[in-house]
Amino acid sequence: MASLADINVIIPSDTTMNIQESHLALEHILCMLVELFYFGPDFGKNPQHLAE
Repeated sequence: MASLADINVIIPSDTTMNIQESHLALEHILCMLVELFYFGPDFGKNPQHLAE
């Protein structure tokens, strides 16, 4: 599988739950970085409330 990807995220664990939790945390961090670079550092500081 490692030969199919440019970047591999390998979690050093044999426990599936720990691997999935680590991958989920990394996914959230990557999304946060994309939002930061795409929308700028002020993104999310003034959230809009669509309904109350």
